[in-house]
Amino acid sequence: MFSVRDVVQLQPGEMIEMIERRSLSSVSRQLLLGAALIAIPFFFLFSLLRAGSAGAIVLCLLLAAGIAAALRAFIIWDSQVLIVTSRRIISVEQKGVWERKVHELSVPDVQEVKGERRTLRIEGSGSTATIMVSKLPGAKAIAAKVSELKAGQNAGFRLKTL
Repeated sequence: MFSVRDVVQLQPGEMIEMIERRSLSSVSRQLLLGAALIAIPFFFLFSLLRAGSAGAIVLCLLLAAGIAAALRAFIIWDSQVLIVTSRRIISVEQKGVWERKVHELSVPDVQEVKGERRTLRIEGSGSTATIMVSKLPGAKAIAAKVSELKAGQNAGFRLKTL
């Protein structure tokens, strides 16, 4: 299972505000493939077992492939997460079981936040990367939270300079 501590080292005084995962429908094809590979051999169970050891091997291979496909899909879904802290926005993209990309954007660098339908787009200033996450159920709520954090930091900054 995914652990935030594996990816994010919180700075002193920083708190996690929100954690949002992509919709489970983003990996539904892989989950259905895994379920099919697990279920189909049972329709041919007696035929496969009558075929002797070759049939048993085919049965075991199909079951193993189904379990592996479903497990891989679940691990990738569980590891793709958007974390909003009081100071940063962190996007974790899991491409494969062993390939992870982490994009980070500090709240003061945020220029524009768009949360429409199920897509979130956060643009940073200058050479800072743009974070774009699709199939995110709470895109509008996250956009509102990031805007709130940005406004809060700007207000706090102005108060300190007076």
